[in-house]
Amino acid sequence: MQAGVNDPGRVEKVDLNLPEGIRYSSRPDSSLSQMLLDGEIDVAITARSTRPYEHGNGTLRHMLPDWRQIESDYYRNISIFPIMHVMAVSRPLTKRILGLRWNC
Repeated sequence: MQAGVNDPGRVEKVDLNLPEGIRYSSRPDSSLSQMLLDGEIDVAITARSTRPYEHGNGTLRHMLPDWRQIESDYYRNISIFPIMHVMAVSRPLTKRILGLRWNC
């Protein structure tokens, strides 16, 4: 499901080319917050918390109650902050586009 986190109206800005078997539904008429509250979806992965969660409505919660500790432990052990979005670019493409020299 693709929708705004807290407000309806979000529309995907790029065409998606998803692998076979991945179900995708654009829902500009709703928000992930509302779909969670209505029981239409069970889980949402978002870059920020939903308003109902932030305002302590008591219905929504994190899947992992100790998520802050898990993130802290991950950083302490791996030295990488657990980010929300990842982009991977191959070395040959990076070298071709940016002219970088790789020494690793």
